[in-house]
Amino acid sequence: MSQTETWSSKLVFLLAAVGAAVGLANIWKFPYTAGQHGGGGFMLVYLVAIIFISFPVVVTELLLGRRGKAGPVTSIVNVAKEARASHLWGLAAYAGTFSAVLVMGFYFVITGWIIFYGLQMLTGEMRGLSPDQIAQFFDEVTHNEQRTVIFQSIAALITWVVVAAGLKNGIERFVRYLMPLLLVLLIMIGIYAAIYGDLMAALKFLFQVKFEEITAKTVLYASGQAFFTVGAGSCVMIVYGAFLPSSVSIMKSSLQVVAADTAVALMAGIAIFPLVFAFNLEAAEGPGLLFITLPIVFSQSTTATVIGAAFFLMVAIAAITSAIAIVQPPVIWLERQFGMGRTAASMLAIFVIWLLGLGTVCSFDSCSTYYPLDFIPFFADMTIFAVSEMIAINIFLPLGAFLLSIFVGWRMPLSIIEEELDEQNIYLLKFWYFCMRYIIPPAILMIMIFGLK
Repeated sequence: MSQTETWSSKLVFLLAAVGAAVGLANIWKFPYTAGQHGGGGFMLVYLVAIIFISFPVVVTELLLGRRGKAGPVTSIVNVAKEARASHLWGLAAYAGTFSAVLVMGFYFVITGWIIFYGLQMLTGEMRGLSPDQIAQFFDEVTHNEQRTVIFQSIAALITWVVVAAGLKNGIERFVRYLMPLLLVLLIMIGIYAAIYGDLMAALKFLFQVKFEEITAKTVLYASGQAFFTVGAGSCVMIVYGAFLPSSVSIMKSSLQVVAADTAVALMAGIAIFPLVFAFNLEAAEGPGLLFITLPIVFSQSTTATVIGAAFFLMVAIAAITSAIAIVQPPVIWLERQFGMGRTAASMLAIFVIWLLGLGTVCSFDSCSTYYPLDFIPFFADMTIFAVSEMIAINIFLPLGAFLLSIFVGWRMPLSIIEEELDEQNIYLLKFWYFCMRYIIPPAILMIMIFGLK
């Protein structure tokens, strides 16, 4: 994409930015993580972390993108040059780009499972299955490598078609129609859950705070969720910021993106937990919440199966809108580094990601006992999938975000910040700057150390 392009309108930019932020972290990971870590106490810490971590990070990445007017690496190098700082700060973008590639390797696989589940719900194949049969069904899905590769490929192909079409004809067209559809589906499922589920039990679980149950672990998990929900460190917002017109307020846009992202996460929780409690299922199920617990609910009747199909369609849309954003850093890097066209660069990037995803596919079956880095004690007994997830999520993603926070908080001149943010509310500007200097660097280090531990 040409860096001279800009978003057609602020609304389209917000749809794209919210689509980038709203993904599996909101609709899948947020509910089960909240369920595992106390509900209301987790929610309170999460909302505080959204203000002190997520919002400042989005502002930072949009600022760097608009100032640098290029892909993540070039944008940071351009700003570093202007700030008379070392070009090595560009390593932050390399860390983010590398993590994006690894994350997408298993992201396509999970998205493929989601698409398959949606089709099974739509055709009624899961109607009437018992809880044990649904658990066996998921086990069979993860062990069927050939089918997983087919649906992984479908997810990758959809992403490539959108990304290859560019900003106007690809990303904008996709989010202009799919993001409103996602919202409609989420509201529809929420209404169904309120009618047929135990809404009061869900609201009590999510919003009744028991301060004695808030532990250090709760704080770390909630902070980590707030950090990852906006893709902090992946440099996605730097890409989207590069197309942001100078007339658009970064502060206001960031507040809107973070508010919408948080609203979707809360709506997902409100749509999911009433059904979980109505059927006396386990709120702290963990990752199985999406593929085992909820299908138990959706298999009860024809109406429930239709709602289940709509639910998995919604999750698939969220996954794809995030995917088209997450692959942007490696695609733009290929374009700039090798002078490739958009179609070729996106094809190569997504093909490499697809190949990496094959390691995740076989990690659940044919190579489930293969541990590629077993000779390193830290990675002992980790499958290809586990190693990829650990390196991407717990090492390179927070590392990139940490370097960005140090660069912006301590090396970027205030003159650049004031020019780009042009914020009339001086207190909001001071709050953001304080967070970038004193809150986010230690918070990221804590999340990183805890994740590795």
